Amino acid sequence: MRGRAKRCSVIAMVAAIAVGVTVNGCRNELVDVDVEANESEPETYTVSYHANDATSGTVPVAQTKTEGVDLTLATNSGNLSRTGHSFAGWNTASDGGGTDYSEGATYTTNADVVLYAKWAASIYTVTFERQGGIGGSTRVTATFGLPMPTATAPTRKAKAFDGYYAGPEATGIRYYTSDMESARTWDIPADTELIASWRPYEIGGAGQAGGVVFYDKGEYTDGWRFLEAWTSDEDSVYQWKTEDTETPATGTTIGTGYDNTYNAMSGSEHPAAEVVRNATHGGYDNWSLPSKDELNLMYENLHEAGIGDFDPVFYWSSSEDTNSRAWGQFFPNGGQGSITREAFNSVRAVRAF
Repeated sequence: MRGRAKRCSVIAMVAAIAVGVTVNGCRNELVDVDVEANESEPETYTVSYHANDATSGTVPVAQTKTEGVDLTLATNSGNLSRTGHSFAGWNTASDGGGTDYSEGATYTTNADVVLYAKWAASIYTVTFERQGGIGGSTRVTATFGLPMPTATAPTRKAKAFDGYYAGPEATGIRYYTSDMESARTWDIPADTELIASWRPYEIGGAGQAGGVVFYDKGEYTDGWRFLEAWTSDEDSVYQWKTEDTETPATGTTIGTGYDNTYNAMSGSEHPAAEVVRNATHGGYDNWSLPSKDELNLMYENLHEAGIGDFDPVFYWSSSEDTNSRAWGQFFPNGGQGSITREAFNSVRAVRAF
């Protein structure tokens, strides 16, 4: 008879394993098994710090983040500082446009990262010493590293404003131009006083409203000393008068242009005068049409010197010749002439100050 191998029941096998003997013909044979560990070391990541234009101090030492484990970021332990700025934490981009992290914040991302010091520009109060001037701004708030904010200039008799400087008599750095435009970015890390600079008005130089000075009578009388012409013509050409009616007497001498414009030529029937009465050039509204002699000074002192950007055309004065004709001047050659008041001609505004 062919024999059959004896099978071990599950119960017998378990018993054999438990006691290490043969049970019902089943024997526990102890076998050594090498178990390989499948677990590996966790990934780690480097968090480093960048001073980002700091002018003093040191960055914290780099940190190691373990995968899946939150990391507490460094504080500004090395006292990083930057002129004109305050420390505002860390950012993933040098320009501050990335992700912000405050000091001691929790970093959870499993990735290497460089954290840049983030800087907030400081704000300072800048006051103006006007040096005898009146009006205009008295102070502004300036942000470090940015252009100077908008402000207005003072005025002073017989003097032209030439800007604000960090020192007296136009010494030191210039921060505002004569037009009160920013001359440079604010770079003083402190509240500061700027000092006005003044220069005498002169023929061919800038006037109070930003026009060009063409006359100086030498002293202040009747509230003015200088005459300035605006830097460009009015936008179109204009008739001296639209109606065939009499205009009250007008003057021709220096200083009569204002009275001609606002009194003798009042009303919309005098378009050449009306357009300058409505002008607000340089922020001033007291512009007038020049008298016959004032217009001639504009030709001699400005146009012949290549100043004023005049066109080679006929310009109206505010001086009437007859009931149907008024004076003007040909700027191609300087000749003055009397022509019909209904003609359309160029106009250049002037003002006294």
